[in-house]
Amino acid sequence: MQQKALWLEREIAERTHAEEQLKLALASEQAARRETEEALRLRDEFLSIAAHELKTPLTGLSGHVQLTQRLLNLNTDGHVAGERTLRSLNVIGAQTRKLALLLDQLLDTSRLEAGRLAIEPQPVDLAALAQEVAATTRLVTNRHSIIVTTPLELSAQADPLRLEQVLLNLLDNALRHSPDGGRIDVTLARQASGAIELTVQDQGPGIPAENRERVF
Repeated sequence: MQQKALWLEREIAERTHAEEQLKLALASEQAARRETEEALRLRDEFLSIAAHELKTPLTGLSGHVQLTQRLLNLNTDGHVAGERTLRSLNVIGAQTRKLALLLDQLLDTSRLEAGRLAIEPQPVDLAALAQEVAATTRLVTNRHSIIVTTPLELSAQADPLRLEQVLLNLLDNALRHSPDGGRIDVTLARQASGAIELTVQDQGPGIPAENRERVF
């Protein structure tokens, strides 16, 4: 009996110790989770504040660029200096829009990780959107020709802001990966299935076959 009592006592002690260790592990895991959640909250708060603070001067800069563009359009009178200034302002305006887009993407990454990225579909003429994005991209390069091939109109229910971001990213990649210039083709077409296909093709070296599955 004494041996059995000692065995039971040892068994109870081991179980008690195991339960205490489990409680400690759970408490440690919960504390680590709280720390991670707090770090993510602080990061999101910082990104939101930083984006807001950076966008304030960008908005003012963009407004003054547009005003100066309008004034120059009214007062160039064929003068070369005015035309060159207008071209420079067009580039500044394009880069300003690009920086604003990058800030939006920075916030989107945070929203996506938190599951809060909103998609707002609405009727969009994709052909007009592609032409507009291509026109903006042409302002930042004099080494590439950007050719857009689309139907006269291609309507769809989509989020124009997100699609603009996608196309700007693709064109930016095409510019960076074809540094010697050349033709960049943007093609929009509706497939027989009803799906709409967007392709961007440049004259760069391309993506090695072994890396293509990891592109996105």
